[in-house]
Amino acid sequence: MPVIKALPALEVILGLKGVLDFYYWRGIPCVRKWPVIPPSSRTPASLASAALFGEIIRGYALLGPTVKALFQEAAADQPRTARDIYVSAVLGRLHEVDVATDNQLLVLIEAHTLALTALANALQSVATDQLLVRGQDQLFSIDEILALRKAVTATYNNYMVASDPVPAGKYWIITQVHMMNTTRTTSRHTRYIRRSSVSLEFDRQVAAFPAYTPTNWQGLIYLDAGASIWTEFTGSQTGDGLHQILFGYQMSLEA
Repeated sequence: MPVIKALPALEVILGLKGVLDFYYWRGIPCVRKWPVIPPSSRTPASLASAALFGEIIRGYALLGPTVKALFQEAAADQPRTARDIYVSAVLGRLHEVDVATDNQLLVLIEAHTLALTALANALQSVATDQLLVRGQDQLFSIDEILALRKAVTATYNNYMVASDPVPAGKYWIITQVHMMNTTRTTSRHTRYIRRSSVSLEFDRQVAAFPAYTPTNWQGLIYLDAGASIWTEFTGSQTGDGLHQILFGYQMSLEA
């Protein structure tokens, strides 16, 4: 590892590329014969290291102009290029003798290094990718805001109003259930989840509810396809006008 007084001009370094390798070692300028490793002598570890270095070099081209400007500014008063400093930063080998401490630069280096790592991982493909995706829960996104009103005339006493069922391929997230008798006073308002002829009570309000006096339940209920909300008006009679309103979200399966 011959030590030299200073690195030659950039034109000389570029002209001797492949013959001599000029570099700094702990801030000391050095020169050596250009390293050549026969392909047959490369170990799996060296191949992996070369692949990683290649990804780091390609990652420099993905940096935004603001970050590149910081690297260029750091390289303005030294032999190393902006890309050289970027590589050193990614490898965790920035030295105070070569680069002035710059908190803003270091923070941006860390953030972009993490982003590049995530991008590289996302772009890789392995044989198990398809299996992993299929093994995850299916995703749903908001399709529309629900505001479903059901206005009926009671055909029997203590009438129960049934909402429409959740359509196939959809999920409902119910956040409010509003109910009201517009004809007479009722004594109890009960709310149920109903699916496959099975009902589950989730709310009951007992009091004297005069005509046009609404009651309201607020919470969070998830309904899958085929499920519905039923509301029972205890004290209602045949001919009463009854109202049920559901609020929430309809979710649709992502393609």
